Amino acid sequence: MDKLTKGSIVLSAAGHDKGFCFAVINMIDENTALIADGRRRKLISPKKKNTKHLLLMGRIPADVSSLSNKALYAAIRDACRSVATDNAKQ
Repeated sequence: MDKLTKGSIVLSAAGHDKGFCFAVINMIDENTALIADGRRRKLISPKKKNTKHLLLMGRIPADVSSLSNKALYAAIRDACRSVATDNAKQ
């Protein structure tokens, strides 16, 4: 399995945000990531999440920290849609 890094698109697998897509804003350590989606969780207040509760979905090509909340939300939405479309075809 690929490692989570800054800019990874992840799906929350546990907690009250289960089933939602997020971007990894920063890695605190090997087991903890800061995640945001630009809508529910803004870049200014990312959520600290255990990496064992996150499923890697893809990557955002741009530097996450340079995106606005609106651009981050759009990038995550597009990445999650493309993954869902690819999974539906299989």
